[in-house]
Amino acid sequence: MESWSFWQSYIFAWTFWTSLTVGCIGLMLMQNIVRAVWGYPVVRMCEAGAKLLPLMFVLYLILFAFGRSELYPWAQPALVAKDPVLQYKMRFMSGWQVMLRVFLIMVFWGILILINLRSSRRQDETGDENEARLRTNVSSPGLVFFILTLTFVFTDTVMSLEPHWYSTIYGLLFMADSGLVGFSFVTILLMLFRNREPYRGVVNRVVMRDLGNLLLTFTMVWAYFNISQFLIQWSGNLPEEVSYYFVRDNDPWRWLGILTMIGQFFLPFLLLLSNRAKREPQKLLAVAALIFIVRAADIYWIIIPTFRTQGPGLGGLVDLGIWLVMGAIWLAGFFALLKTRPLLPRYITESQMEALEHA
Repeated sequence: MESWSFWQSYIFAWTFWTSLTVGCIGLMLMQNIVRAVWGYPVVRMCEAGAKLLPLMFVLYLILFAFGRSELYPWAQPALVAKDPVLQYKMRFMSGWQVMLRVFLIMVFWGILILINLRSSRRQDETGDENEARLRTNVSSPGLVFFILTLTFVFTDTVMSLEPHWYSTIYGLLFMADSGLVGFSFVTILLMLFRNREPYRGVVNRVVMRDLGNLLLTFTMVWAYFNISQFLIQWSGNLPEEVSYYFVRDNDPWRWLGILTMIGQFFLPFLLLLSNRAKREPQKLLAVAALIFIVRAADIYWIIIPTFRTQGPGLGGLVDLGIWLVMGAIWLAGFFALLKTRPLLPRYITESQMEALEHA
């Protein structure tokens, strides 16, 4: 009988809320590059989410210190001694190497966040347009390296849960995952608070259309990366690759996978093709909420079958409980940080504000 452990639930919850944090960082960097009208109402939300990176690092430290031997094959000496593949991977996956990589990468992300936040604060205070150019110059190469280093973080913390399986597109998959959950999260908040100050009159049809189009874009990117990974590995038919899908093709994981495909691609894709769904706040809210919920289901499908091939069992309730508790901590920190800055940047020019209000 397959056993449940607290750390299985913990790594699922940590991966989801970290992907949301990563999505906020990526959206903040992207907005500082393109300086789009749709980004001004959400940039403070993205900054608040990005500031929670230290929290997610501390939560990973707890997992690494107390739970890694229960989760990661490379952290189990008896298993490594019997497996030549794991012995080879130990050149890259020893505990200190994993921790050092995660630490250095998150320090790099933290520097990117700090530069952007300080520049944004200075521009709020002085109105100096040079600060916007500084953020663009930092964020342009920063976003490229952010996506590259994202591959290492999720390879070390998530993909290495599988002893033999690997995917060369894993970083791009989590880039799309994080972008989707980030866009859906800020869209939900904007639709909920669109009639309150300072968003009243700012969250108009143009902003909603742009957010809807971006959700549609990331939905298609997510589908493209997932089908690419599946087709390449299935056609290659190598045991260490297709075993990943064999496990997830058993009941009830098969049905969760089907529901994920429907809820993450087919339904949002068809709904977001319609302009009506992007013009009407309640419909856009419903689509964004659907994407957000299914993102959690998809990450659950990625992680939990590694440990429980026959289904979640009674541990599924604990999985949900820990996800909710960690989410409550994340959201409490998010809203506390969101209150520390004006919800709309003060450095928006009059012409940009007019475009927001009357476009």
